[in-house]
Amino acid sequence: MTQSKRERLLSLRRLADEALQEAEVLLQATHFAGCVSRAYYAAFYAASAALLSIGLEFGSHSAVLAAFGQHLARGKPFEPELRRVLARRFAARRSADYDPERRPDRRSAQEAVREARVVLEAVGTFLGESGSETHPGDSD
Repeated sequence: MTQSKRERLLSLRRLADEALQEAEVLLQATHFAGCVSRAYYAAFYAASAALLSIGLEFGSHSAVLAAFGQHLARGKPFEPELRRVLARRFAARRSADYDPERRPDRRSAQEAVREARVVLEAVGTFLGESGSETHPGDSD
């Protein structure tokens, strides 16, 4: 893995961790829409890091979700349910950010944080604690 790719991977992992922490703070402050949005971004950054670790990088949210399902969440290394979690988080984030008539409540915000945590833990295990582990298919 090249130095620049390693730095990008570590940066994505930091962004994921920060977004999850922000979601937790927003949940405690009862800012549920912001919580749901930041929880999604935590999962999105983690999924982006997992894809980068196998040499894939994308410029759109939908491309990241599709590629995660196609390349990583087919039973190995991740179960297909993780792709469904990402899709739920994406839909919930869009609703929280853009639909003033469908505001998230405490329960949905708690679920967002819980599911984001599941994604971050699974990706963290996949990447290894250092964040610099390489995987089959990593061409750098």
